[in-house]
Formats: sequence, C-alpha cells, structure tokens
Amino acid sequence: RFAADVRPMPLDVLARAFVRALRGTPGTYNVGTGLETSVNGLVREIVRLTAYPGKIKHGPPVPGEVRRNSLDCRKIGRALGWKPRVTLPEGIRRTVAWFQEEAR
Repeated sequence: RFAADVRPMPLDVLARAFVRALRGTPGTYNVGTGLETSVNGLVREIVRLTAYPGKIKHGPPVPGEVRRNSLDCRKIGRALGWKPRVTLPEGIRRTVAWFQEEAR
C-alpha cells in the first residue's frame, strides 16, 4: 500500500514518488519536503506569489485543526531512493502558476 500525507506539492513530484513505489518495496510512505511548515507560512508564500492585496482573516482555532505539518521522508528515501527535488517555495510557485494558467 502506498499512501501519502500531502501538502502543496507539484503533481510531477508526487508522480515520481508513486512510480517509484509501484516499482519498489510495498509500504506506506510520507512524501514531502521533510521541513516543518506552518499554515501561516504557506499563506504568506501564496500571498507573496499572487500579490494578493486583501487582508488575511484568522478565525478562532478549530479543535483538531492542523496548525503546522512536518513529514519524515527518510523511509521512502531508504526503501525507494526517493528524495524531494523541489523546495516548498518552488512547489507553491508551480502550483500557483498552474492555477493562474487554468483560470485563463
């Protein structure tokens, strides 16, 4: 079984991990940057890339809500030789560019 807890990541990065998993050792793997990232950090990067002029609204915390995320990707590296080739900012940039292109 191959399962990924995924946050913003370009499709080509995920596809490469899935192909490796299909050809390699069966298991459950995390696919990500391996770096802790806050939701606010993601929002700041998206705002920067899109030049969003609005104000970001913060509501009250929701029980069980994810405030930050970090995945340990060493297992997929050991088992399948996979490692992230794209940084999180680059992945967000690609994702934003894709959405902007699709909106045209």
